[in-house]
Amino acid sequence: MTIIPFIGYSLYQMALMFCFWSFIGWCIEVCYMTIETGEYQNRGFLNMPICPIYGFGVLIIAVFSRPIADKPLLLFVISLVLCTTLELVVGLGMEKLFNTRWWDYSHERFNYRGYICPKVSILWGLGCVFVIKVVQPLVEAATIRIPFRFGIIFIAVMGVLIALDLTASLCAVANLNKRLKQIDDISALMLKGSIKIGEKLATETNEILEKYEKLLVIKDKQTERFLKAFPNIRSVTHSESMEALKQKYYSNRFAKKLEIKLKKKLKSFKKGIKAPSEKPAALPEPSVAEETQTESELEPAPIGK
Repeated sequence: MTIIPFIGYSLYQMALMFCFWSFIGWCIEVCYMTIETGEYQNRGFLNMPICPIYGFGVLIIAVFSRPIADKPLLLFVISLVLCTTLELVVGLGMEKLFNTRWWDYSHERFNYRGYICPKVSILWGLGCVFVIKVVQPLVEAATIRIPFRFGIIFIAVMGVLIALDLTASLCAVANLNKRLKQIDDISALMLKGSIKIGEKLATETNEILEKYEKLLVIKDKQTERFLKAFPNIRSVTHSESMEALKQKYYSNRFAKKLEIKLKKKLKSFKKGIKAPSEKPAALPEPSVAEETQTESELEPAPIGK
């Protein structure tokens, strides 16, 4: 393992640390979104349980923080600036490549283009101080103790899996953009056709509506995962179609959840109903004395003179 000057790590160590912190970042994202939404969500652009932006982020901080690791305040400031810059660059880059916004801080105060905001930047800075001062030394020690041959095999396998996963995710994004473009085109046709009148047009409009509804029905798991993992996802070029697709997706999810809840309640209600096991006890027959007393009570009293 050859240590790279200035960086202070070998390529082997950096590869292992990248895999570790990418996985930890994925765990943080999943826990945060699960607490916020109340259900499990596979966060991240890839299908694998990793978020590469966390792996690259910690590696950058670990390299640049070596001279200032014993100065917490300066470490906080440097980490805040570097992580915020990385988040902005990645966000703008993915928007440029895919015409899609994957996260949005527009609801936060003093945000910039919805990609960065002071609140998240401060969390980045505090998190990096904890990571560099507490966790990173343990990770560095662990990379040294891992058998070199096992580490090489692990890195090679992870490299192949990430490459395959990245290819599949890129194809899924291309299909999503294609679907949004088709929805846009059909929306334009319906708008154009609504101005005209005629029986032939009505037939054509029905056919267009059927195509439109089919495009809004999500059948591929990858698109469904993107919409679930990134609730604030927005399309730059097909914004209205993306909102229509999200609205259809979330309404279907709500309907499915409601159906499951109703089935559970109905099942518990049926279990609560018990068939009567015994016949109701017969009422006791009145005795002769009781009957005589009852009849005398029912007779009208004599009218006095």
